[in-house]
Amino acid sequence: MISIFYSAVLFHLLMFPTLAQQTKGYIVNGHIKGLDSGKVRIVSSYDYSFIDSAIIQNGNFVLQGTVAQPCAASIIFDEIPYLTTFFLENTHYKIDMNADPFDCAISGGKLETLKAAFEEQVQGYYDGWYGMLRIKNDSIIKNNQANALVIEQIDSLCAFLQQNIIKRAEAFISKHPDSYVTPSIIMNTYRRKSDLSKLEDHHSKLTENIKNSNEGKELRKWITDLSKRKETGDFVENFNLKDNKGKKFELKSLLQNNKYVLIDFWASWCGPCRRVLLRDRGLDGR
Repeated sequence: MISIFYSAVLFHLLMFPTLAQQTKGYIVNGHIKGLDSGKVRIVSSYDYSFIDSAIIQNGNFVLQGTVAQPCAASIIFDEIPYLTTFFLENTHYKIDMNADPFDCAISGGKLETLKAAFEEQVQGYYDGWYGMLRIKNDSIIKNNQANALVIEQIDSLCAFLQQNIIKRAEAFISKHPDSYVTPSIIMNTYRRKSDLSKLEDHHSKLTENIKNSNEGKELRKWITDLSKRKETGDFVENFNLKDNKGKKFELKSLLQNNKYVLIDFWASWCGPCRRVLLRDRGLDGR
């Protein structure tokens, strides 16, 4: 009987030599149409720390390694200015991408499947919300002073769409306190200083396993950073910068006459920023 047992064990080891290996790490098989060569990397979605890299050959690439625990990761390319995020765990993935226009389909991984199912529930609401915000901003830019009733209606619709997102996020968070995906859902849903009590409440209900994970620690950091963020009504601290002529500038130099000061942070390469800047010039003297 014993010899039969060991024979059965030996048979399985010979027939399935890679069975144990399959659970030890991740394998990402990818193809990107429109990019025959180059380099692809996996980095942390939070601090962009390096995880893995591979060379693209004829549009194909393979990333293989191990992660100590599941994590939110991003796939980035040296040749194109786009990235895609997914939950990386020690399992197999298949990724089909298109370089121009950029598009991506990811399959594999229980956590990625769970995240994708949630995103499918809320994507329509996000699309509607962002669409309404674009209409609002375009209206203000073109008309310099948009119709107040139109703005009120847009804001009302945005609030409705946002509440539907929150409703579905709350259901997900309540159902999955022990999922590595949950901290990212919490952070994506609650992004304002006024949401701190909600953030603390959701964090407290996570399992200790998730609280102590990298994802849980990122949520804790998010809450801490948000508590320090300046919002409407808060006092602005003085800061020093150099202007475009290299001359030192201090914020307090603008705050001496008890007048309202509009500060706009923008980038010269950002088209929408520059259009808004032109719009705001019309505020002079108001």
